[in-house]
Amino acid sequence: MYQILQQNNFKLSIIFLITLLRGFSYIFMNFDQILAYRNFFSKYPPIFLRYIQYIHKIKLLIYS
Repeated sequence: MYQILQQNNFKLSIIFLITLLRGFSYIFMNFDQILAYRNFFSKYPPIFLRYIQYIHKIKLLIYS
């Protein structure tokens, strides 16, 4: 019984990781569009903007 639970947990964790990767790839692909919404990010503190610019630089490094 415990073995079956372990196998199911392993499968679920793999599915969870895949969905996480999908989410991150979606964010990366649509980053230029997200950065275009400056008025949307003006509601947030500048630390958040700096973090977004940092991610954008990472994206440029990855895809260049």
